[in-house]
Amino acid sequence: MAEELRSEGWIVKGTGDAHGAIDLIALKKHHSPKLIQVKGNRDGGPFANFRPTERAILVIEAQKAGGEPLLAWSPPDRQPTRWYGLDDWPTRSLGKVKRRA
Repeated sequence: MAEELRSEGWIVKGTGDAHGAIDLIALKKHHSPKLIQVKGNRDGGPFANFRPTERAILVIEAQKAGGEPLLAWSPPDRQPTRWYGLDDWPTRSLGKVKRRA
């Protein structure tokens, strides 16, 4: 995932916080920062282990940074990474967190 972004000109850094909501931060001039949660679970699809609390924290932190919250899911069987922006997430998962217009 990081290499994919780097190949597109992004600077990508891991946060080193294994239990936090943000795994990677990607920066590129003239673009909003990307705050990324990375998942690679085999069962249940992309949101199975991306719990509502984690989603809400990622949204809040992205809003504070003026950035874009993203889920990068690595499906089983070496399929390409799938990217999910906030509009792709289950809406019930965000509780009282407000989506930006």
